[in-house]
Amino acid sequence: MNPVIEAARQAAEGGELLAAMTIVFILFFLGYAAWAWWPSNKAHMDEMARAPLDDDEAWRASRGGSR
Repeated sequence: MNPVIEAARQAAEGGELLAAMTIVFILFFLGYAAWAWWPSNKAHMDEMARAPLDDDEAWRASRGGSR
């Protein structure tokens, strides 16, 4: 068989795996985005958004850490 045709056939077979992985990653992203925007997570996300601006020691104390 022609080596060019054989290489093209092998490359085309790998496309199904790439399509499946793309779908998996899109579903993962949509799930994570839905979780982040879910109303019950709003308080946690607001707290994490303010974390860099808060005093480091006060933030650690609120987390129960002693680092």
